[in-house]
Amino acid sequence: MVVDAVQVPKQWQALSDNSPFATYFQTKQAFDFYQSQAYLDAFALAVLDQNQQLLGVAVGYIQAEKGPKQFFSRRAIVMGGLLLNPAIPQNLLTELLLSLKKRTRKAIYTEIRNHHDYSAFAAVFASCGFDYHAHYNVKITCDTWNEMLLRMDNNRRRVLKKELQEMVSWCYATCHQQVADFYALLKQHYQTKVRKPLFPLSFFTDMVQSKSGRLLLLYQNNVLLGGMLQVVLPGKVVYDYYACANDAIYKELSPSVSIYGITLHQALAENIPQFDTMGAGKPNVPYGVRDFKLRFGGDLVQEGRFLLVNKPLLYRLGVWAMSLVASLKTND
Repeated sequence: MVVDAVQVPKQWQALSDNSPFATYFQTKQAFDFYQSQAYLDAFALAVLDQNQQLLGVAVGYIQAEKGPKQFFSRRAIVMGGLLLNPAIPQNLLTELLLSLKKRTRKAIYTEIRNHHDYSAFAAVFASCGFDYHAHYNVKITCDTWNEMLLRMDNNRRRVLKKELQEMVSWCYATCHQQVADFYALLKQHYQTKVRKPLFPLSFFTDMVQSKSGRLLLLYQNNVLLGGMLQVVLPGKVVYDYYACANDAIYKELSPSVSIYGITLHQALAENIPQFDTMGAGKPNVPYGVRDFKLRFGGDLVQEGRFLLVNKPLLYRLGVWAMSLVASLKTND
């Protein structure tokens, strides 16, 4: 039986605490935050067995761009992959996936962005229309600082040994202006480099204000060099949700490297054993971000994504438009 997950909050929390498939993005905290954003159609589906035991949860949202692009951009995103009991029977996982399919049918496509290995369930996903697409991620083990330094390349070690001691300062954002300054830098990065949709400023300010996430900011002499919006699964993982830095102007300071170094230091201080860098592109496609992340000594994993296309014609149109944007970017 599939129900709204908010009906079983204690079981939801217990599954988040104990499942090997747990991520921040499938917690009630994440759902509550998504639901607080008026432009997101948030959902949290839970499947129960005949004994009313919770065995699986799917948290996500449907979003679309404003204006004329709304019709062509409606998509459903399930960040982190499904929260599952490893012993979930095939029929109950099927029931959960079919309910997810029904809940998101108005979206052009539904994408489940995995942060764990779901290969044991691949046949069930496929039977429900969710096709697997290979996608990389880089995860960094946080054991001891010396061991982490040894796994990094020489450039990373040099920068972190020098700058964390004397050249830059950092803090977590506490006010609207700090978030707005970071957002201005991030928005410019998305417009000129990433060229993908970006949440509005309110997403970032609300996340910081509600303490659903935290914004690490890097400075030199009160000048903002960059930052990283982080979310945390306590005692397990810290995630690089959104990050950018002004590396071109402050090349000698390597702010992106320092931001990662500070994040790793904080993970150690908080007894968090893993830093999830949130994506490293597709196999066989060169990707500078992947190279940057791997130089910190992380593990390259391919946990992939599951894609369900609800409206094939609109989806193909969207793929064509993205290809056109990529071509224009290449020619810039």
